[in-house]
Amino acid sequence: PSDATLWLVEERRREIVHIDLGGALLLSRRLDLEGEANNGLEGICRDDEGVLYVLNEKSPGLFIQLKEDLSISSSEEIEFADDYSGLYCAGQRGVFWVLSDQSETLFRWDRTSDVLNRYALPFPSAEGVAIDAARGRVYIVSDRASKLFVFELPSLKP
Repeated sequence: PSDATLWLVEERRREIVHIDLGGALLLSRRLDLEGEANNGLEGICRDDEGVLYVLNEKSPGLFIQLKEDLSISSSEEIEFADDYSGLYCAGQRGVFWVLSDQSETLFRWDRTSDVLNRYALPFPSAEGVAIDAARGRVYIVSDRASKLFVFELPSLKP
């Protein structure tokens, strides 16, 4: 958060992209993943230690940890949702917020155990998530509605 850059995923090319706030390309790397073009990378987050994680949407759904050079460090198949469309590092080691467009659900997931919480979403096409834990807010973008929805964490009903 303090280096004024953005990390992005390019779904169809299965590529990790690092840019500055002016849009200049700093780095990109294509991951060696097979699958349908529209079922590629969907979510990306960076934890407090600087480790990057990405999701592969489906066929298969994958949770991928990256090395510093952006090559794959580990990859595990996940099956708790119909697809995966957004990812946020929760600040607790191994805990993530995972968004599913097709399941219309936000999950709080511990990769060492299982889903900790499920929150049904009151709108379709959820494609991106960010959490402000200090304020207790969740920000979710809907493609279909072309809106940013803001929720208080307790108002999301499991």
